[in-house]
Amino acid sequence: MRVLAFYLPQFHPIPENDAWWGKGFTEWTNVAAAKPLFPGHYQPRLPADLGFYDLRLADVLEAQADLARDHGIHGFCYHYYFFKNGRRLLERPLERMLASGTPDFPFCLCWANENWTRRWDGRESEVLVAQEHDAQNDLAFLRSVLPYFRDRRYIRIDGRPVLVVYRTSLFPDVAGTVERWRAEAARHGEAAPYLIAAESLDPSPDAALRSGFDATCEFPPHGAAKAVVPRKAWPQSLQGFSGTLLDYRRMVDFFLTRPPVAYRRFRSVTLDWDNTARRGSSASLMVNFSLADYHRWLATAIAETREPSPHDEQLVFINAWNEWGEGTYLEPDQLRGRACLEATREAILGRAPTSTAMPTIGLGTPQPSALPPPTDHPPPSAGASQGKLRLVGVAMIGNEADIVEAFVRENCRYVDHLLIAEHNALDGTAEILAALAHEGLPITVTKLSNRAYEQTKVTNQLLDAALARFSPDWIIPLDADEFIDAGDRNELESRLASCHSSHVLVPWLNHGPSPFDDADEVHPLRRIRQRYSFKPPKPNENPWVWKLMLNCALYGPYLDRYELEKGSHRIVFRGTKDPSKQPAVTMDRIGLRHYPVRSYDQLALKVGIGEIQKGSSSTGREQAGFHWAPMLRGLLGGGHDIDLLQSACREYLDTGRLTAEQTAEVPLITDPFPAHGDLTLSRFRLPAAGVLIRWLHLQQKA
Repeated sequence: MRVLAFYLPQFHPIPENDAWWGKGFTEWTNVAAAKPLFPGHYQPRLPADLGFYDLRLADVLEAQADLARDHGIHGFCYHYYFFKNGRRLLERPLERMLASGTPDFPFCLCWANENWTRRWDGRESEVLVAQEHDAQNDLAFLRSVLPYFRDRRYIRIDGRPVLVVYRTSLFPDVAGTVERWRAEAARHGEAAPYLIAAESLDPSPDAALRSGFDATCEFPPHGAAKAVVPRKAWPQSLQGFSGTLLDYRRMVDFFLTRPPVAYRRFRSVTLDWDNTARRGSSASLMVNFSLADYHRWLATAIAETREPSPHDEQLVFINAWNEWGEGTYLEPDQLRGRACLEATREAILGRAPTSTAMPTIGLGTPQPSALPPPTDHPPPSAGASQGKLRLVGVAMIGNEADIVEAFVRENCRYVDHLLIAEHNALDGTAEILAALAHEGLPITVTKLSNRAYEQTKVTNQLLDAALARFSPDWIIPLDADEFIDAGDRNELESRLASCHSSHVLVPWLNHGPSPFDDADEVHPLRRIRQRYSFKPPKPNENPWVWKLMLNCALYGPYLDRYELEKGSHRIVFRGTKDPSKQPAVTMDRIGLRHYPVRSYDQLALKVGIGEIQKGSSSTGREQAGFHWAPMLRGLLGGGHDIDLLQSACREYLDTGRLTAEQTAEVPLITDPFPAHGDLTLSRFRLPAAGVLIRWLHLQQKA
């Protein structure tokens, strides 16, 4: 069985594209510039393992061949661009491969025998390079491919070089073309090519078969009209989209139930499809793509090919290896990693897929997760209804005794469990957490005693633990001064369920002390009733004022690839720390109430501990980020009025872009967060002076 993947050689600059589209244009130009068309739309689709490669580099061709070979792909079928008067485009990678003999990987050619038009900006009627089908061009084309036919790597059937033609209907005399090719090949001592007519835009391959073509090959999604989703079935979120929707499962079922034909038809499969990068809002895109259906389609195509076919004719095609602009590719991307390649390998080997979890664009209301609950899953807290989704919160907490009880009680109304790493808390936080756990609240507390405040490392360890223990649908990373604000658990679930193919970004709603606070009120949420009326910048303008809620279907399968960055604002690659392009959408009516500064005592303790932690290690500097530098200067300068506290809060309004001074005119408005129940554990709290005494005592003992 030989599984071949169609291959696009567009990923390198050529003079023609420079002239038509701008200096340095390649397929990547469109791919990287694509924009999502609706909430949860996976665009742009960006590469992972191989990056934005340049096909002029031999190392790239080797890496592609290695990756394909490792996952069972037998060879590539390169699209070949030959026009009238012998003009070729995008031939450089093929010429390099031919001249160097590397990579040592089988290949064949597919003649893309159309005009070259302005398809990428929708003006397909404007011809940039014309095609011509006459006797002279037939001979010129055949002579141009003879050097490839003679290469030992070239794929053959019964000793004949395989040649796929994309649109046979464009030939005015198909029989004449076939005869000329056979004669010219014989004149050069080459066997007549084994001719395959692609079932692409042509209504029927009958003319080509009657005229001497040996076979056809399916070319999905072409021919899948029955998979088109009627406009009346489109979800409301697609308003403004003028393209075409195809349902992947319907397409798979259509191709798998086609009646047999009396001629040789090679089976082909395709993956997801979304050409937004080329067509914008008039794109054709697939909904309901799944690994399970892709694996089922490929495995069935292989089985149906193997049984009746002679050994030489056991070919199955995949569309495509690297059609990034069309959104169909086997190469790893930043969302799915190698999942499609791994499903391909399992289908070729006749094995069940190792995983069918796959983020997808769906229609209508997504179905809730079918994951079984873990056997050790604790009951939800009082007042929290365990819903259809499994939600887990994670947090690393230091000295937060003034707010930690409120943090646990309020957030447990939304999540099924809180995993907490308690780091060297000396102010009563540890005792409060122990009392809450004893009370029966659904929390697990891990004690950390290392000196460095390694928030990034610990948060990612908590994520790993949450995934392993609870198999959650969503994980919500939190700090001890953050409170989920979504109305109630049912409302939160409803909003998250609508984002089954993306993560969710939620803004900070920053509260700050005011002269109107009730100094006798112990509960910080009831005391600090004012918040800043500030519209946060968009995530692409400043990601540091948004926090992620993690969709585990996207994040969980790729722990070896990604990690959560400090502060839980972005997902980054583990090695390079570059931001990933896993999709994340903003969501109305979900926010995080944020209480970063609550009193002089808390501010002084935070800044003081931060200064101490800074010297412990390089990672210890995480505790005292740039937020606190102006506060340290204010405290050292003797500042003790409400302006200092408010200035500290304003550092969070547009972190890293606007200073506290630049946001001094932002008003505070009354918008209290509804606190549920009273705090009962304040007796455990130590003031800042007591904490520092305990810290000094521990240092002396050490």
